[in-house]
Amino acid sequence: MFGREKCVLVFGEQSILHCGVFRLIEFESLLKCKKTVFAKDLSQLEHRQSACREGWYSLAVMFISHKDFFPLWFSLFLKLNAEANGNLLIFTDGLELMNAERRAILKRFNVLDYVLHPGMAGAYISHIISEKIDKPVLRKSRCSLSCREMRIIDGYVKGMSAAQQASFFNISLKTLYHHRKNCANKLGLRSLKALIHL
Repeated sequence: MFGREKCVLVFGEQSILHCGVFRLIEFESLLKCKKTVFAKDLSQLEHRQSACREGWYSLAVMFISHKDFFPLWFSLFLKLNAEANGNLLIFTDGLELMNAERRAILKRFNVLDYVLHPGMAGAYISHIISEKIDKPVLRKSRCSLSCREMRIIDGYVKGMSAAQQASFFNISLKTLYHHRKNCANKLGLRSLKALIHL
């Protein structure tokens, strides 16, 4: 659909609050000769054959709001972070959504030098977006998840049972629980259950 050319992904629902930021991203992308892809959900990204193709996007911008369930958007964060090689921006309706525990988990996978929010000046947001599009940097994270581990987390937060996941991956329950424990360790949690309560 988009060929081999890298593009900027804007992921989230457009609302009155987000409309200006969506336009700023589109404008900055055009200045840098990049395509902009807007998506409300994963089904709109039909060109992706794999859930974790690295380096597909030169920048991903993820919009989160109060109605978004943290484990679900965290699972999405992991996928987009891998596909944009760590060049990911988060725009949040309220900074309270980024409490210390959540921020600590996110920082295991991305530096998160900027978290955009409605209180920021438009010129400053534009500057950050331009800087990120201009100089996409491969971020070295403290830990990384394999494609399978990302899919295990995704299935877990979407409510798949252990038996369903083991069947899906064609592995034993013991191996699945081992993978889940590894995922929790990489997230800095005692178990994946803790992710649901953050």
